[in-house]
Amino acid sequence: MDETTLQPIVYQLDEKRCIVAIDGPWDRFALDNDGAAACTERVIGQPLLRFVCGDDARMWIDTLLQLASLTGEPLERLYRCDSPELRRFMSMRVVAEDTGMIRVEHRLLAVQQRFRPVRFQPVMGSHPALRLRCSVCGRINHQDSWQEADQWSGDGDEVTIVVAYTVCPHCYEDRVSKPPVTSRE
Repeated sequence: MDETTLQPIVYQLDEKRCIVAIDGPWDRFALDNDGAAACTERVIGQPLLRFVCGDDARMWIDTLLQLASLTGEPLERLYRCDSPELRRFMSMRVVAEDTGMIRVEHRLLAVQQRFRPVRFQPVMGSHPALRLRCSVCGRINHQDSWQEADQWSGDGDEVTIVVAYTVCPHCYEDRVSKPPVTSRE
């Protein structure tokens, strides 16, 4: 991990959930992960949920934003934001501000090397090799269990898996049942 990845990435959302400000190494993270389309100048003014894949994942994020707004309490959830070579364990903190804005802070907590690189190819609709991938924990549904993609995905140095994004039952239950985290400030 280099020191810039330890800086939090923070963005502000307005009442319509549009991204209005970004702080931290957002662009560097986007460019390091083949995400030139997600650089600051392309996302400012856009609805956050436009950049979230999968209806279940959009509902998960929207629920967290609504819960923070309604309760006025900060929320914190763990999730994964992997690259082909790394498992990245992250924390997302959602804070409703008195101005009606929402501040979302993402922190890198830990990194693990994958057994082998795994690339994900998102698709809409059906595909013969389609697997479900959890947008929260990063696992793949394989033979009715949620597993790390690099542990079952066949032979070879690198694997590409066709995925549709969802939220697995474990992460969905965590979203529903986990109480808000009290403020660390």
